[in-house]
Amino acid sequence: MNDAEELNIVQSSIVYGIGGFCEPNITNSSLYGTNHWPKTGGGSSRTNSCPYGHYLYWDGEGVSAPVYRYCQPGGEWSSPYYALCRDTRPYVNIPGQRHSVDYNVTYKEGERVNIICEARNALNIPGDTITWYDPKGAVVPHESPLINGSSFSEGVTISDFEQLRAIDVPFFFSYSVLTSYYNSTLRHYISPSRSIEGTYVCEGRNSHGSRSISVTININAPNGPYSSVFIRGNLTNITNFGSITEEQYKLAVIEYIILRNIIASSNSLHRVNCKFVALRPEDQNLTNYDRIDCSIREYPPGNTTLELGQSVTRNFDIENSTLVSISGFCDYEESVHSKYGNYTWSESYGGTSHTKPCPNNASKSIIRHCITNGDGWGDID
Repeated sequence: MNDAEELNIVQSSIVYGIGGFCEPNITNSSLYGTNHWPKTGGGSSRTNSCPYGHYLYWDGEGVSAPVYRYCQPGGEWSSPYYALCRDTRPYVNIPGQRHSVDYNVTYKEGERVNIICEARNALNIPGDTITWYDPKGAVVPHESPLINGSSFSEGVTISDFEQLRAIDVPFFFSYSVLTSYYNSTLRHYISPSRSIEGTYVCEGRNSHGSRSISVTININAPNGPYSSVFIRGNLTNITNFGSITEEQYKLAVIEYIILRNIIASSNSLHRVNCKFVALRPEDQNLTNYDRIDCSIREYPPGNTTLELGQSVTRNFDIENSTLVSISGFCDYEESVHSKYGNYTWSESYGGTSHTKPCPNNASKSIIRHCITNGDGWGDID
């Protein structure tokens, strides 16, 4: 080895500093892990690697990031600068969206809501918990039995089915789903109400701390002019309700089924409202049948309203029981009138008039109008 080579080795081992040196040091952070720092000259910085990688790429392996530490003149270490480092607190995000970025989503009114929030930590160990908070700051309730046998559980109303709830999904890392009502046994969905609109917070927490992101739900609600179509039929095969007898529940499930089928094939906005109506005389011998009337509104007014109604009726029994009308219907009715006597009025289309002879004077008649838009029978003239 010549003199030049020996000089080079000596120079490479010298640590230069302004007014002192920082001695070799080890930092242990419960959040960021362990780093080893070599002897460093005062007034200079050292760069190390973040033990758990880059905070923007927490779901990818092998993406490094620097952690900085400054040796002050005089030989004292400053605290490490971990701004780019991943830590052991949960990182929360919406799958498919950029990590730790707040999320904004728009649904059509009545459309099913299903938003997944996941939480992971840098150690990749289970145990993180996820809590959803609603726009008022209250904890979103977890799935709970709203049905007890054939009826609603105590204190439950149909509005409880129209709110969002949280469902935790067991996995290697934590998942929680903010979702609208789903009956997994009967495979029933119920549309959420417009009141769910607002900003929710998904918070992940473990023993090292917590992180959260916000999820803003917007509802594209119908307004302004609309066109209407009415469908009426015997409810037999649209779905199985098991032992449930609550009429409001049945109607809400049917409304969702109709709306789901419309949303799948239309860009317009719609509202569906259903009600139970009287069976016709020819249906009286049917067992376990209900007759149902549903109004469907389309915003803005559509040119294929009648075709829309006809496409929806495929979910009903078609044995001569299903009717479609743009003017609505009047129910089958047996009326008792002190002046005119007893009459039977057949189920009729809106906008039609019906004449019957007077019981005490056959040369005269009474008239009754079936009002349009599903407003029912008018008074007897």
